[in-house]
Amino acid sequence: AGSSISSLDVQDNKIWDPDVLPEVFAQMKELRVLYLKGNPCSKKIPNYRKSITVYCEDLTYLDDRPVFPDDRRAADAFNKGGLEEERAERRRIKEEANQKHDANMKAFQDMIDRVRAEKRERDAMRLEDKFTDETDPVESQEQRMKKQVDRWKEENAEDLKDDMRERAERCLAAERAQEGQKTEASPKEELKEADQGNNDNKDNNNNKDKEEGEEDATEGKAKEEKPTVYEDIWDDVPMRSSTATAASVPPAASTSAPMSFAPPPRRAAAAASAESTTTAATPTRTPAVNGATTNTAPQDAPSNTELDEMD
Repeated sequence: AGSSISSLDVQDNKIWDPDVLPEVFAQMKELRVLYLKGNPCSKKIPNYRKSITVYCEDLTYLDDRPVFPDDRRAADAFNKGGLEEERAERRRIKEEANQKHDANMKAFQDMIDRVRAEKRERDAMRLEDKFTDETDPVESQEQRMKKQVDRWKEENAEDLKDDMRERAERCLAAERAQEGQKTEASPKEELKEADQGNNDNKDNNNNKDKEEGEEDATEGKAKEEKPTVYEDIWDDVPMRSSTATAASVPPAASTSAPMSFAPPPRRAAAAASAESTTTAATPTRTPAVNGATTNTAPQDAPSNTELDEMD
């Protein structure tokens, strides 16, 4: 009964007795937050949420959501008269909320109308008055507040002084003065500067042209001096027969320099051997006595037995 616990978490336990609500939780006057879900007693307490809200008068949070004042009013009405009384109480709550909203909107509109009426009255009085806002001896509240602020700024001028701002303003003024001096320069100086700039550009262009000509000359010399590299094209030259070469080539003059000989490649040697075999296998034609031609085929050499018989 004298417990000072304000937040209690006993969820997902084995509390099965539903009398724990009136006998334990209702006696905890400082209880504000209660987590009781997951216990067998939560299914045995009739109208679980409404009953706990009624028994725990100062409870503000139950399980997974807060307990609002409208929920407490509906729970009290259900406890008194059942479902019908709860529905009637919820209708009254809705009507009260609508009335409060309408009252706020009406108060806002009344404030707007009052300000407009005061402005119209002030403007009408100003038209008939011989004084202006500056010369009016009667000070308004805004004028009095403005004078007080100005007086306070004058009294605390040293404290409100911004050194960095003043320094920045001085720098800006100096830059503007320098720009003004530049704009006041004579046009002759501008022409001289322009001519000097053009001359510099011409010199730079001439120097670039000279450098490019020198580079082209050095590249041409390098190309001329570069030796020509011939690839080995011996295999591409067709080989002729030994008889043809012997007939076509004139006899070399006797010179003192020695002759250099290089063996033919494999491809040329194979071609030469093929030509020699074909010339040996072809029959030769010999003219006959009566004008006919006779073929003379090559004869094989006689064997050893034939030579013995001939002897």
